[in-house]
Amino acid sequence: MRNPILEMLESRRLLSAGLEAHINFQPATSTIPSGYVADSGAAFADRDNGLSYGWNPLGARVVDRKAAGVDPRFDTFAVMNPRGRGNAWQIALPNGTYQVSIYAGDPKGLGGEKIFANGSAIVDGKATKAARMVSGSQTVVVSNGRIKLTTPGGAKIDCVDIVQTNTTPVGNGTGTGTGTGTGTGTGTGTGTGTGCLLGAVSRIPRAGELVAGAAPHALARAARGLTLRTLHQGH
Repeated sequence: MRNPILEMLESRRLLSAGLEAHINFQPATSTIPSGYVADSGAAFADRDNGLSYGWNPLGARVVDRKAAGVDPRFDTFAVMNPRGRGNAWQIALPNGTYQVSIYAGDPKGLGGEKIFANGSAIVDGKATKAARMVSGSQTVVVSNGRIKLTTPGGAKIDCVDIVQTNTTPVGNGTGTGTGTGTGTGTGTGTGTGTGCLLGAVSRIPRAGELVAGAAPHALARAARGLTLRTLHQGH
């Protein structure tokens, strides 16, 4: 029996079905949590990590509390404001549908947290001593190549997780159509017929007895003969 031959196959890596972006808001000197990339409050730009994201031109202030025993994702945050510095954060993404999860809060502070993504409220709650972090998750449709985060009254955003759930491009389209049709049909038919009726004639005249245009005396004789025959049959 021949020995089996083993052949080494090339190594392959399975790719995600959709795009994912995991952003942690922190100072550039802080340790980046595993699986995340950092946002350190800079203005929107290409980050050389395959993603383009960032703040309005004024940037944002970022903080590291260095609290003991706190998940590193929730120990740092960026300060969001309704106006001015830190009033909007954006990330460039292909059009499609995304699950957006946002975590907000301060491990050493309390307060309300409200953050919108493309105009829809994702986080809307108040941190307490028992729960310093507030989170929310919603489906967001991207039709202009961006997800934009804003706040109506101020927030401290810790991190954001974005997972594409539908790779079909989103777009708007309209279409109209009209159609007309006509149909006509015509038919003709002709028919001719001749006949004569004489008084109480009770049978159809044989050929040659009554002819169209015959003289009146011929018609009289035919009528008289028919009457005589009828009387004879009656006797």
